[in-house]
Amino acid sequence: MTKNQIKIVILSLSFFFISQSSYAQTANMEIGAGLGIGSIKGNSPSITSFSGNIFFGVKPEFLNGLTIRFDLLYARKVEYFLPQNRTDRYYPFIKSISLEVFLEQPVSQNIFIEEGLGVLLINDRTFDDIDAWDFGIVGNIMTGFHLWDENEKGLTFGIGTEVGTTFTNSNAGYFVFYFQARYGFVL
Repeated sequence: MTKNQIKIVILSLSFFFISQSSYAQTANMEIGAGLGIGSIKGNSPSITSFSGNIFFGVKPEFLNGLTIRFDLLYARKVEYFLPQNRTDRYYPFIKSISLEVFLEQPVSQNIFIEEGLGVLLINDRTFDDIDAWDFGIVGNIMTGFHLWDENEKGLTFGIGTEVGTTFTNSNAGYFVFYFQARYGFVL
């Protein structure tokens, strides 16, 4: 066999093995949202805020029950949501992106406690002349209950608290007490 023929055979075998069925290493996935009240801060005193977040999580088989969750959070000063004259007013806000690892501990068949820890990126907009990106950490603890079937598919509700703090630029951070709903599914 020539070198070109060997290359063709190796390439053909590679495509054969690549095209075979492959099973993902993911047991469950989840998507959810939360609403909360808390505080935000930058280079300023804490400001009372409302927040909302959406997230997507994956529970890989190889992590033995840990969940990896990607979260987007938006928090804005409470007065923004009240009816009033908004002419020439600035309402501080922050946006954050986090990647967290969660551990769930069952208390009973349907009730659980969940703790999380991860990395955080905050866009600090607490003053109208500040647009800083800060890196830091985020911690989370929640208690909730499952409305699952035997395959861990279905709804979960919970209440919890989340704290995010950064170490760069304006040292932005937040504290949120929230209500969360999520839906678990298997692909």
